Amino acid sequence: MIGLWAPATALFLAMIALLWIPGGAVLAALGFRGLPALALAPAVTAGVVGGGAVVASWLGIAWGIPTFLGLCVVALVVAAALARVRPRVARHVANPKQTPAPALLIAAGLIIGALIQLAVVLPGMRDPSLPVQNRDAIFHMNAVHVLLATGDASSLGGISASADSAGLGYYPAVWHALVALIATPTSVTTATNMVAAVIALVVWPIGLVALTTVVSPHSRWAAPTVPILAAGFAVFPPAVMFFHGQWPFGLSLALVPGVAASIVLALRRRASVQWAGIALGVVGMLAAHPSGAGVLGVIAVALAADWQVRLALGEVRTGAVRRAALRLVGAGVALLGAVAVGATVASRASFAGFSRVEGSRASGMWEALTLQVLVPYDWVPSEQNIALVLLLLGGAVVALRSDAARWAAMTWVGFVVLTGLATGPEGRLRALTAFWYKDEVRLRAIVVTFAVVLCAIGLDALVRRAALALRRPDSLQVEAAMAAVVLLVVGSSTGWWHRSLRHDQWVAAGYHSTFMAAPPLADAEELQFIESLDSLLPPGSVVVGDPLSGASLVQVMTRHESLIPVIGGSGTGEDQEYLMEHFAALGADPRICEILEGAGAGGGLGFLYWDTTDGVFLGAVAAGPGFAEVPASGVEYVAGSGDASVWRITACD
Repeated sequence: MIGLWAPATALFLAMIALLWIPGGAVLAALGFRGLPALALAPAVTAGVVGGGAVVASWLGIAWGIPTFLGLCVVALVVAAALARVRPRVARHVANPKQTPAPALLIAAGLIIGALIQLAVVLPGMRDPSLPVQNRDAIFHMNAVHVLLATGDASSLGGISASADSAGLGYYPAVWHALVALIATPTSVTTATNMVAAVIALVVWPIGLVALTTVVSPHSRWAAPTVPILAAGFAVFPPAVMFFHGQWPFGLSLALVPGVAASIVLALRRRASVQWAGIALGVVGMLAAHPSGAGVLGVIAVALAADWQVRLALGEVRTGAVRRAALRLVGAGVALLGAVAVGATVASRASFAGFSRVEGSRASGMWEALTLQVLVPYDWVPSEQNIALVLLLLGGAVVALRSDAARWAAMTWVGFVVLTGLATGPEGRLRALTAFWYKDEVRLRAIVVTFAVVLCAIGLDALVRRAALALRRPDSLQVEAAMAAVVLLVVGSSTGWWHRSLRHDQWVAAGYHSTFMAAPPLADAEELQFIESLDSLLPPGSVVVGDPLSGASLVQVMTRHESLIPVIGGSGTGEDQEYLMEHFAALGADPRICEILEGAGAGGGLGFLYWDTTDGVFLGAVAAGPGFAEVPASGVEYVAGSGDASVWRITACD
């Protein structure tokens, strides 16, 4: 397989331009400046994509670069019109003016953090054209193929051929629409990997910096070090983005810090702010994945709780202790009511039907509190991140005493609790986590998003106290040396270079059979064979085979169609299920040929992709008995490599 990093890098840079230029132009027209605009721009672009793709679908306009650029122009014209209609709201939404030194420190932190992440991604991925071989990833890559084929990027049925066998009429397609802007039918895997890299290396770190400057505006070292500290976590981005392939969720989560920073900054200013831009960013975050609604809900509860705590503290200072106590009791009752309402709403959502392993709530919360990642492999020990946890706890104490940061600490606590509920037994409390499929992996990723901000606050407090102890307060050189020492200590206990915690192995576990938790769908030799099918089979060919074999990768690596591209669950229709069960009866069961001909696999364009499988995928999805063996008749051998082979279906000629 030929992996060319130069073309992949071009796609990487193209996605950066597509995410930042349109959103940045809209925000600039609305009066946003500086870091908030930089952090919010990708969410605004996602909002334009999410809303505009629905409109384009209604109008019958195919999705592509011309449609995307047209939507961006419309959004920019509307933003400019709003600015002209309400000229008094032209006051800039920006952080307090900074001197060049902090800005340079932040830029250095972003670069160092990105380089550390690159040191994880590059050796783990090795080849930018390789597909992530995980259930979610296979689903999303094939959905991009459907989008490219249909030109419909609407979240209201645009990728229904892959995602909506249940007939819900909705599936978030923003991530797929973004990938489709830089992908071709034979470069879906490369485009997917580069979009994931942009989210991990650029979108999330910039958002974290913006959030940290809002939460801790007077800290010198919190904002510059937060992207470096973020590179010490394995659960996000490495595990979520490059192992699980949970890309729409990862995009939504990566947009959370920038959106949250803008909301909080706007609330502090109270007047003359551009809420239209913030609203579009919120739309983008929610359109990327509906779990963003749950995150916003927890943030809203934390902000409301923080507001009540501040009022109560003010009343205590004036001697109104009884009134303060009543206020806090009332806030507690309101919180319980919010939990009850949330549990009711979440339990009725479609996500609540997901079956998860039940465990201990206490252990789940403890693992989230101590920043432990999942431990599915022997090479990941259970004890880890000790230095990082100490920074986290110190930062939490500092944040809880700060009016600016208290809400962030409360949000972190909320998600630690939710992670425990997701890990625990079924019930109304666990239903609260249905927004995240009751999946502790996703919730730990959200915990990390807020925990790393607290870690940065803890580092800043430690550095400043150390400088004060040395009687060198406010000395940039001394504090920089202290910060470097702390970062080196943290790095030695996390996955930056500690071999027992190599985060690149999390990445490699998504791409390479040596590190996978389950037998791969296709090893390196078989992937090369699949690529060769692009020229080996005639144009317009349709391949049918068990998705647990390489058949599910055919249409994301070649120009041909795959009739059963999704591994279980949504996207597998009645006809596909029938083939999974009965394909071995080819030639004797007329319905099989009816299904194949209806899918365009007639007239010599139908091919069987066969490979041996181990029967299950990640212990959950069973292989189709209809594809256990090559049919005794009705097929003609075409080519093969290793255990994989392709056969022309002659029974339906």
